[in-house]
Amino acid sequence: MRVLRTLAAAVVTAALLAIPALVTAQSDDPLAAGDEAVPRALGADGRAPLEGMTWRLRGYRWNGVARTPGPEVAARMTLAGGKLDASGGCTPIKGSYGAVGYAIDFELKRLQENDCGEQTTLVQLGMVDGLRKATRFETTTTAEGRESLALFGSGDAPLLHFEPDQVGALDANDWALVAYTRAGERTVADSEQPARLSFRTRRADAAQRTSSGRLNASSGCNGIVGDFYQHADVLSFGPLASTEAPCSPAVTAQEEAVTAVLDSTSLRLALGPDRLVLTAVEGDALDFTSTRPLENTTWMLVRLGSDERPSEPVTLRLADGAASGQGPCGPFDATYATGGRFITFDDVAVAGDDSCELFPLERELRAALRSAVVLDRDQPQLRLRDAQGRIIARFKAPSGP
Repeated sequence: MRVLRTLAAAVVTAALLAIPALVTAQSDDPLAAGDEAVPRALGADGRAPLEGMTWRLRGYRWNGVARTPGPEVAARMTLAGGKLDASGGCTPIKGSYGAVGYAIDFELKRLQENDCGEQTTLVQLGMVDGLRKATRFETTTTAEGRESLALFGSGDAPLLHFEPDQVGALDANDWALVAYTRAGERTVADSEQPARLSFRTRRADAAQRTSSGRLNASSGCNGIVGDFYQHADVLSFGPLASTEAPCSPAVTAQEEAVTAVLDSTSLRLALGPDRLVLTAVEGDALDFTSTRPLENTTWMLVRLGSDERPSEPVTLRLADGAASGQGPCGPFDATYATGGRFITFDDVAVAGDDSCELFPLERELRAALRSAVVLDRDQPQLRLRDAQGRIIARFKAPSGP
């Protein structure tokens, strides 16, 4: 058994937090004036943390040949606190890991026996083989600006290549059409009568990354209903029923584009920050934006990582790169940046001082903002996670108007 496997979970976690590319020095007093040495968990180069997020498999090696899993196989991996939670696209993969510097080692539990498809079985074999042989990792940023994680063994070629998994779930939002593409020509959607999509999941399988449920939609003119089936990055629909009202000339082309794409046998699904893109095999596409975006929203604090519940309302507003709100001891201001998956808060300034009765909660709120790395949204909730995947603050959308 390898040496790394003898490390206790606490030692592994402490060693991981010492990785220079992932975290900077911490201050004993997060409220110290002029304190800039705070835990960032994102390195100076802005790369992603190893822990605290879900990584989607984009490439693997099998019998010395580099392969891609394909959009229909949703192999993924999450690392947190020394525990591995993964899937080869069909069968859950559980185990533990140790990381010191950029060295990493996995120990896998015995896999369940599932009846998986031929392609999924091959991907799963490659992923399990790569995890067992992995000895080091690298995090980089691709030319397209996406984060990337690669696991290596004794050679120079990566055994497994990951990118961050999709930001949100289909049913975490309702979607309004921004533009559509037909025959290579992109057209802006009608702003007065945009097409809309709403997904309501009935069944979901986290290991196989599948979901199914009911679609309620509008082309901007007629209503559309039917069943949907999602398998990783592939989306398809059962028979769709539509009203047959006549459409005005302004939305006729839009209705034809929406109907043509939704009637396709299968669609490539892409979820981004507040964005959903459906692309047909022929290249026609529908580009939607969230009707409940993160920008210009206000959230109510439910609890902090210590399970501390605020006795008075504590709010967080995000708009134009500025974060503000009402803290336990008074208003606060900060700046923030996010690409939808990662989030960082800087220049946190609060009005309270140690004479405030709720000052300990004030300190914890500021520390949570300072150490936030991963943004986890599942409407109507918003969670902030640190580099180890721990939930450090929970918010909810305010009720009422």
